[in-house]
Amino acid sequence: MFAIFILKYAIRVTTDGNDGWIEIFNEPSESLGAARTYFEVMSWREPETLRKNYLDLSEGKYQNFEAEIEEMEKYTLWDE
Repeated sequence: MFAIFILKYAIRVTTDGNDGWIEIFNEPSESLGAARTYFEVMSWREPETLRKNYLDLSEGKYQNFEAEIEEMEKYTLWDE
């Protein structure tokens, strides 16, 4: 009898509001997926796309998330 264990790691970051990010790893350097989050709703995309378009503030630019958050608000179970 053989058992195969595949370790998965998750890094979840939230703001002081309702949105955040999650990234899932198979190994410390192998990303399996990434998503923007709004409460329990997740919008999945390629990890590099998420990092480049949403997390890179090196040029001092803050990304506008309003349209994406408004779409995600339609699917959450939470009322504000």
